[in-house]
Formats: sequence, C-alpha cells, structure tokens
Amino acid sequence: MSLQRELKLPQPFQNKKHEALLNILRTASLLSKRGDSFFSKYEVTMAQFNLLMVLKYSGLAHLTQSEIAERLLVNRANITGLIDRLEKTGLVERMPDKKDRRHYFITFTSKGRKTVDQIEQAYDKEVNLLMRDISDAEASEVIRVMEKLREPDAL
Repeated sequence: MSLQRELKLPQPFQNKKHEALLNILRTASLLSKRGDSFFSKYEVTMAQFNLLMVLKYSGLAHLTQSEIAERLLVNRANITGLIDRLEKTGLVERMPDKKDRRHYFITFTSKGRKTVDQIEQAYDKEVNLLMRDISDAEASEVIRVMEKLREPDAL
C-alpha cells in the first residue's frame, strides 16, 4: 500500500526523496513493533537480542562493554543497563579483566547460549516469513540503498 493511501493524504507527495524517507521511517516503526511482539515471547527485548547476537558472532569468547557498545552503536551507559538486565536473568555474566580491574568481560552463561540459539532459530523463521515476497535481488538492492544512506558523508 502506498504511504499516501496509508496516511490518507488527499494528494501525492511533491518530493520523492521526502516520500522515500517517510517510507523508511514508517516501515522501521512497524518492524520495531513487530519485533517487540516477537521478542516479548522470549522475555527479551530487541536490544537484548542484538547484544546476545553480537556476543555470539564476535568470534571471541567474550567482549568488553565498550566493544559491545561500539558494535551496537550505543553509548556505554545504555550497555550497562542492558547487561544488568541480562545478568539478572542469567543469560550473561561479567568477568573481571585480570589485567585491568576497571574493565569487565561479558560472556554467555550456558543458559544464555541455549536461549540465544533458540530465539535465533525462531527469529530466522520470522524473518523469512516477513520477507517472503522480497526476492534476493530486491533484498540486495535494499541493502545497497541503506548502506549508501549510512555512508559518512550522507548523515
């Protein structure tokens, strides 16, 4: 459905780039709501899942809070709260850095590893369901355009 129809606008957008930007924002908002609904079944948030995926796919046994914050593009204060909540639920643990006691390494617990694997399987199915009408070529084009938008000079 066109954004003009969805928003019940009486006339078309005059600026295609403005319409494209609003489409991106509207779609992101709807996807975020759907993600919230999906992840609530597993008693995690999308941000917590993203943190767990960063740990899983880092290729390392553990990461520092700073490394996680950098990979998720958030500030350290936000990471602290996320880790606190994941630690309370027993999904991750903090391990002191023996070389620098001011730092902690974040790692999975066995429960955390099992949980992220379970959620990831269901998440992959949800993504495939959601994207079922999008061809690989169309997905590649979306990726290309989004990457172009995120280029340092663009934002």
